[in-house]
Amino acid sequence: MQEIIGNIFDYELHENVALCIPTNSVIKQDGTAVMGAGLAKIVRDRYNGCDVVLGAIIEKKGAIVKQFWENPNLIAFPTKFDWKDDSSLELIEVSCKGLVDLQIKKNFDKIYLPKVGCGLGSLAWNIVKPILEKYFTEDIYIVVDLS
Repeated sequence: MQEIIGNIFDYELHENVALCIPTNSVIKQDGTAVMGAGLAKIVRDRYNGCDVVLGAIIEKKGAIVKQFWENPNLIAFPTKFDWKDDSSLELIEVSCKGLVDLQIKKNFDKIYLPKVGCGLGSLAWNIVKPILEKYFTEDIYIVVDLS
């Protein structure tokens, strides 16, 4: 795992890479995934319909790591069960395992994600980082946005 400074969207169109988006498991009455804040909201606004696709996945499979969009490759990385709650360390660990499995299956060259669980999830990076380091290799990048 490597930490880099930048904007995660600087990597979205690079060949054979994926961006991880922290998600929750809540679906609205219209079937769309709740993507109302943080990076999830930016993605929802940037890629029209991705909340519909993600909502259908959550409806069928629950809180799982799953590629839900192509071009760019976007991966749901569950950190919360409900958007109102703080992030769950247990769910982050399960998501780490799921991401490693997905990377093997899809053969992405690089995967970029933010400091999952640390923004709107209210967790401290010094608590989350060791969990990620336990699973992630050098082809997974934590993008630290200093803006």
